[in-house]
Amino acid sequence: MKMMGFSMEQANGDLAALGEKAMDAAMGAGEGAELFGMLGVEVTDAGGKLLSQQEIFARTIAALQEMENVTERNAIASALMSTTGEELVPVLNMTAKELDNLKSKTNIISEEDLQKSEDYRLKVDELRKKFESLGMQLAVQFLPISEKLLSWFEKAMPFIEISAQKTFDTIASAINTALPVIDKIVMFIKENVMPAFDELKNNVDSNMPAIQKTIQEVVAFITDNILPPLIEWFSFLYKELLPELVTMWQEWFPKIAETIQATWNLIKPILELLKQTFDFVFPYIKIVVINAIKIISGVVSGLIQTLTGVIQFITALFTNDWELAWTGIKNIFIGIFQAIKSNF
Repeated sequence: MKMMGFSMEQANGDLAALGEKAMDAAMGAGEGAELFGMLGVEVTDAGGKLLSQQEIFARTIAALQEMENVTERNAIASALMSTTGEELVPVLNMTAKELDNLKSKTNIISEEDLQKSEDYRLKVDELRKKFESLGMQLAVQFLPISEKLLSWFEKAMPFIEISAQKTFDTIASAINTALPVIDKIVMFIKENVMPAFDELKNNVDSNMPAIQKTIQEVVAFITDNILPPLIEWFSFLYKELLPELVTMWQEWFPKIAETIQATWNLIKPILELLKQTFDFVFPYIKIVVINAIKIISGVVSGLIQTLTGVIQFITALFTNDWELAWTGIKNIFIGIFQAIKSNF
């Protein structure tokens, strides 16, 4: 159904947009708060509860109808209800009865949804208050620390000022000391180095024609005398020698492969025979080597013990230690017996 250029579907969409702006206004933030403030329309009751959508719509239309500036009225209407001001003119010209009839035929957001939005707004306000309280508590807790810091800065300020002054004086003194040296360096460069560079530049400029002529002669000599033989040589390599090498390789590679294969066929049985011989002989070689090591180890051990006994016996003769002498004699015979035993 359409009434004077304003459809019911359009009215439903406008009311939905108006409800969103009303929620923003109830929380005191966003574009909704500014727009309803310009109209002087309250969207909450005395207890802070969000009004019904019908009531907000009626108050908004009444406030818009009272505005004399049509341009400003249309702009506010467009921002609040997402429609153009011209499209809303039929509604603004309705009588109270016609407006009630329009409200009764539109799909209004349920009270349950409005209550949910109101609960959400209250929770947001509560959370904001908690954060404000937390911020105040933190400020109170931090106050003694900040007072101590301020007190420390007040006490340390004379020292800081003196230190800063000394630092600035030192820097200024260093700069004042360095400036004459820098001036001398600049003057030396200006009087000695720059003239040398100017003279060098003049020499280069004056000799540049001769240098250019020499470079041209060198380039011409290389171009006329060196490049042609090199090009001819590389051409020979690429066009004549390389094809011959490729042809020779293609001819000889099969023969080389056959020779290698024949050689391998000849050597392979010999290697296999050597492997079989080694596998057969190695266990015996291992036994012989282990026995030889044991014999040598026993002989060496016996000789060491025999030598130890001789040293003990000679030492006992000089010290009259007959017990040590007897130990030395025992070690001599034990060592000899061990050396003989290791051979059997």
